[in-house]
Amino acid sequence: MLPQVAVFAAMILAFVIFGSRVGWRVVGVLALVGGVRSLRERRVGVGIEGYEPSFYLTGRAAVVASLLGILLALVLLLYPEALIRER
Repeated sequence: MLPQVAVFAAMILAFVIFGSRVGWRVVGVLALVGGVRSLRERRVGVGIEGYEPSFYLTGRAAVVASLLGILLALVLLLYPEALIRER
């Protein structure tokens, strides 16, 4: 629980201190780490955050979900402007 809180706090601090462009890139790095981890394990937990997973995607479904997560992470890393709204 503590590492999750520390990562969340670091992410919020990145947004506050460095701005939204760096903040979204930090989110991209975290998503990339999660996607690579789930791709390596070939298992993706599905459920409500903070509770044990209701079930796990395994096999091809887990690989596809992991690759989609990695693709989203790369978009966040390379094009954070896509999520920044102009005022």
